[in-house]
Amino acid sequence: LSWTSPGDDGSSGTATAYDARYLTVTITESNWASATQVVGEPSPSIAGSSESMTVLGLSSDTAYYFAIKTSDEIPNTSIISNVPSATTQSAMATCDQYCQGQGYSTGTCRANAQQCTKNSETYESGGDQYCTGGATEDTCCCAL
Repeated sequence: LSWTSPGDDGSSGTATAYDARYLTVTITESNWASATQVVGEPSPSIAGSSESMTVLGLSSDTAYYFAIKTSDEIPNTSIISNVPSATTQSAMATCDQYCQGQGYSTGTCRANAQQCTKNSETYESGGDQYCTGGATEDTCCCAL
């Protein structure tokens, strides 16, 4: 997520805290309390600063809606922000699909990265999978 920080008093000063949340439906004031609270929001910067964070733990191939409320030291709390949405990428179901997604042809699955090295193949990390370019064919290495 990325946004421009609001101020403590409108467009000046520095707010005290952010409360970022997400749902799989549009977030409104009426469903705000049921939205999942994000963990690890940054501390607010001075008004007008660029803010960003990564939201972890989302399911693959799912549309999410995000919103933020800001509070000051009193605490006065803002209304919800705009509500952008994004869809997470699909998970790779197999080693071959991962390799194809990286532009490699499919090949033999190796047990782990050490086997790739033993076979003089290089590898690229892809979560728990590796794609390699072998001497005779592109090979997909699946790490254990």
